[in-house]
Amino acid sequence: MSIEGVPGSGLEIYDDRMTSEVIPNVATKLSTGRWVISDFQVGRVFDRNQAITAMMLLIMYAQGKTAGDDPIVQAWEEELGVGNDEKPSAT
Repeated sequence: MSIEGVPGSGLEIYDDRMTSEVIPNVATKLSTGRWVISDFQVGRVFDRNQAITAMMLLIMYAQGKTAGDDPIVQAWEEELGVGNDEKPSAT
C-alpha cells in the first residue's frame, strides 16, 4: 500500500517492512510486533503508527523541510518526542 495524498513520499507499507523511494531508511517489524527504523535513534522501537510517522518525518527531512518552516514537521517531531539534539537523518 502506498500513502496517498503526500506528494513525493513514495512510502510503501507492507506487513513486515516500510520503504520509500525518497530515503534509504527501512522500517522493519520485529517478532514482538514493534518496529525499528534504520538509523533512527538506534534502539528505539515504535508501534506501527509511530513507524509510519517516523518514516514520513524522514521523508520530509530529505525534502529539506524543518520544524521552523513546516508545522507538520513540528507536530510530528513533538508527537515522536524528537528533540533538537536527537533528530534523525535520512541516510
